[in-house]
Amino acid sequence: MLIVARDFYPPFRVDVTTLFSKYLKKYLKMDWLMRTEERGPGKKITVEDETHYVIGRLGIRGKIDAVVKHLSAFGRILRKEYDIVQCRDTFLIASIYAIVSRLSGAKFVYWMSYPMEEGYLFRAQAAFDKGRYLQALPRWIIGKLGQISLYRIALPLAHHVFVQSDQMKIDVAGEGVPDVKITPVPMGIDTATFLSEPGEIASDAFYSGQKAILYLGTLDPARQMGIVAAGVAKAMRERSDTIFVLIGRASDAERSEILQYFADLTSRIFFLDQMPLSMALKHVRRADVCLAPYPSSPKMLASATPTKLVEYIAMGRRVVANFHPDQSTVIASTGAGLLSDFSSEGFAKAIVDALDLGELTNTEVQRAEAWIRENRDYVALSEMVADVYVGDRRIRHSKAAD
Repeated sequence: MLIVARDFYPPFRVDVTTLFSKYLKKYLKMDWLMRTEERGPGKKITVEDETHYVIGRLGIRGKIDAVVKHLSAFGRILRKEYDIVQCRDTFLIASIYAIVSRLSGAKFVYWMSYPMEEGYLFRAQAAFDKGRYLQALPRWIIGKLGQISLYRIALPLAHHVFVQSDQMKIDVAGEGVPDVKITPVPMGIDTATFLSEPGEIASDAFYSGQKAILYLGTLDPARQMGIVAAGVAKAMRERSDTIFVLIGRASDAERSEILQYFADLTSRIFFLDQMPLSMALKHVRRADVCLAPYPSSPKMLASATPTKLVEYIAMGRRVVANFHPDQSTVIASTGAGLLSDFSSEGFAKAIVDALDLGELTNTEVQRAEAWIRENRDYVALSEMVADVYVGDRRIRHSKAAD
């Protein structure tokens, strides 16, 4: 199998490192074509049974290397070295790989973890709105070409399409792709890391005698954390026994944006820098309420499957999340949290209600763990994906694809 991925080498996304390289390798022998993030020449790297063809990054020489490596991949496909060719978010060149795969008799699969073309069009519109036409036009052209490449060529020719969520399946089917050949594969977790086995709990002095509200993640403006922070501040004014702990990399400007809502509460808010996962999980175990905000607008965010919510619940934490297609499903299925609209008032009420509810009961924890193991554990997800590649649903028997 050849996987042409938009990801950088070495990959870090768990749906690459865990789903494919850890679990699916027992079903498939995989070659990868990826880019290097650091400046340097192209290379061929073999790790265990996986070969990575890495495109270099050296100005014009890097562009030439990309052309050479793609042409070389086309040659290997036409020589019938691969049974399956999969493009992962490479929305522009996917159409060429689809055609070459069909010519060779290989099965072509597209993996859509994010609607990249929609992202380009959204950023183009934002630039147009600000009068930044030189920034907007290239993004608009790429987005439109991406739509043509995907929905007029690549996906109609694909034997199967993997998407990230049920909502994304609806969106892609709405573009004319038969839903019978679309399989949602949500972002998952490695339960060995997150399930609520006993573990060390953070014992920092600021936790003493306090109820902790915790947010772990980015303060990027796209997350609209100002709305969340305003809600937390309202809840903390109602509950004097609370503190707010934020963990993650943040600029001075991003911290200032949050602090403006805590002018009278500065002694009860704590920013912790990004830290190793094992250390961050100690703080999660200490938290009384974990926040999982994820905007559902613009459209492409509504089709995501945020993992932070699932990680918190797997660790037995009480969670506050906002209404969002996938997060609403997770909360309804596990019963481990409360949902709010995406407003400061909504978050404030949900946080206070969650604090009043207290810790999850053993029954609630067991129910949540059972659902996560069945629906979001990468072991279970890998078996579902393998069933499409090589099992009973295998793509070589897909009538809808031919």
